[in-house]
Amino acid sequence: MSVIRIIKNISALALGEFITRILSLILIIYLARYLGDVGFGRYSFAFAFTSLFLVLVDPGVNSLVIRDVARDKTLTSRYMGNILLLRLILSSIAFVFIVGVINLMDYPRDTKLVVYIVGVYGIMTSFSQLTRSVFRAFEKMEYEALLNIIERLVFVSLGIVVLLLGYGLIEVVSVFLVAGVANIILSFFLTAKKFATPKLELDFKLWKYLIREGLPFGLALIFITVYMKINTVMLSVMKGDAVVGWYNAAYQIPLAVSLISFAFMEAIFPTLSRLHESSTESLIYAYEKSFKFSSIIILPIALSITLLSEKIILILYGKLYASSIVVLQILVWFTVFEFLSYLLYVTLASINRQRLNTLSTGICAALNILLNLILIPSYSFIGAGIATVITYVALFSMNFYFVSKYLCKISIIKAMNKPIIATLAMGFILYPLRDMNILVTIPLAGLFYILSLYLIKGLTKDDIKLFYSP
Repeated sequence: MSVIRIIKNISALALGEFITRILSLILIIYLARYLGDVGFGRYSFAFAFTSLFLVLVDPGVNSLVIRDVARDKTLTSRYMGNILLLRLILSSIAFVFIVGVINLMDYPRDTKLVVYIVGVYGIMTSFSQLTRSVFRAFEKMEYEALLNIIERLVFVSLGIVVLLLGYGLIEVVSVFLVAGVANIILSFFLTAKKFATPKLELDFKLWKYLIREGLPFGLALIFITVYMKINTVMLSVMKGDAVVGWYNAAYQIPLAVSLISFAFMEAIFPTLSRLHESSTESLIYAYEKSFKFSSIIILPIALSITLLSEKIILILYGKLYASSIVVLQILVWFTVFEFLSYLLYVTLASINRQRLNTLSTGICAALNILLNLILIPSYSFIGAGIATVITYVALFSMNFYFVSKYLCKISIIKAMNKPIIATLAMGFILYPLRDMNILVTIPLAGLFYILSLYLIKGLTKDDIKLFYSP
């Protein structure tokens, strides 16, 4: 296992995602404050609603590109050209569904227009995402990070300018189209210059293979999108725009944290896929270490956000979003199980067991809808938060069983006991300091966590050597 390469890719993706998420969060904070809870609720609904249909655009082929091209780089041009033509057809179908369904629902004209604009932007993004798959297959994640930062800079800067000039939601989401065009042009220019030029052709045999092999990835993506986004749509229908605004203001924080897992797992996925072909022993080693490091990273973050949730919400959004505090304390814990579940997800995909991902995510999508139907009417956005956490617990449990059965079984207690002890020790220090300046408490808590982990030998010398051994 090329640890240096993995760490470089993780660092590139993590840094890129951190910067882009910070930029996005800046825009979201401005939106939440300028538009109010109702306007921000409509913004959140538009993205959640369109995402439920945009999953049709990628029937799992992006993940297939990462897996197959990582193993054989000569496939790049042929895959890209065929996927672009296939995606053009699927995008048209998805947009027809978006327009048709939103017009069947009882929403005002402005909300529908925002949905149309966001739908077009989502389709544009789906084309540029194909190039991201190529970057990951070649393990050149720094290009993805760079392009993501440029796109965010464009729409965040233009979006804030539009808000400061006194315009509203429709004008703000319209600037996303400008960012989308810039993203597509730069993405394909860089891909052609550094890797390969798409070879546009209608190879229906390849289309059949892509759809057949990609469908398990695609269905899993559909199910994941359902249980991540359906709660926002259901809250909008059942409780109104303001409640959606409160819920999504809190939801943005765990989503920002979850991007750490995204960067980590997307960076390691190509390596796991190669190791499955070459060395099962190395694959198991990589999986075990990744599980341990995931626990070390996510546990202190979740507890810190829980203890500092009131300060975080009031600083970012203001008193209008005070209702978001309690739901943040609930939602942040889905990140623990999401972080570990994503590792299990890419591990199953790397050993060609992606159909098990389809099964587990499908069950969880159905479970999430059922839980929302039961909990939202009585408990509103609190119920939606509880439903999300339970869903991810179920996802982790199922995928852990599958990985244990088809690769190896590790001891959860052995992998997580020391990170849990160090996290609790950090919590005892952080709790009495929670009223201090957040810029002081967080570094202090982080340092104490690292010290505690070191003292109880939560990180061994062998673990530390991984970060600088060739």
